[in-house]
Amino acid sequence: MIRKTQDDVTWLEFEQLADVKGLFHGVMTRKGFCECTDPDDVQIHAQAVKRAFDQEHCAMGKQCHGTYVAKLLDANGLSRVEACDGLMTSSEGIMLLTRHADCQAVLFYDPICRAVANVHAGWRGSVRGMLQGAVKRMQKTYGSKPENLLVCISPSLGPKWAEFRNYTYELPESFYRFQTRSDYFDFWEISRWQLKEAGVLDHHIEIAKLCTYDNPDDFFSYRREGITGRHISSIGFAKIKP
Repeated sequence: MIRKTQDDVTWLEFEQLADVKGLFHGVMTRKGFCECTDPDDVQIHAQAVKRAFDQEHCAMGKQCHGTYVAKLLDANGLSRVEACDGLMTSSEGIMLLTRHADCQAVLFYDPICRAVANVHAGWRGSVRGMLQGAVKRMQKTYGSKPENLLVCISPSLGPKWAEFRNYTYELPESFYRFQTRSDYFDFWEISRWQLKEAGVLDHHIEIAKLCTYDNPDDFFSYRREGITGRHISSIGFAKIKP
């Protein structure tokens, strides 16, 4: 990933999206302005995005570990969307936000239909098919073809620390092949597999492969710290200011 800093905000960008004209995206680290450890302080997150990308409007779902992806046409300031774990838009000037610590924020970009999505995928979302559902939702809403989608998976809990002692009733048997050792699972590769099953091309999937637990200087981690802060991952089309 590519590290960038603007004033007191430091974020990471994915290589396959970094040079897309008119597209802003990033995973905020905990450095500087974003050091706030209050997981409910959403204004900190919104301000970080505004500082980094000089955009005025953003939207965030009230994440509930579900699978619903809401379509947005506009936003005003910081808009909160009820009962959804993903947002999508083809409008300019809306930064789609996902808050996460060890969970994955997954960014979707369709360069043909010019649409984006940002979804929250914890292990419960993975079990419920969040990523496959997001692909289908973009297909239905924008006519997106899975093979055209570019998909990026944020820093998140890596296989070294993803322990599921009760996996026999928490996880489906289809996940068992991704067990790296007793009770530990590679959710990075689970997500890759789910995206490929949905028709996304393997070389269009970029996984950060940065573990939030192992990188305390940059990332919060619920598994490491218990009560902790949140990162913000964002994506959107720029609204060009006059």
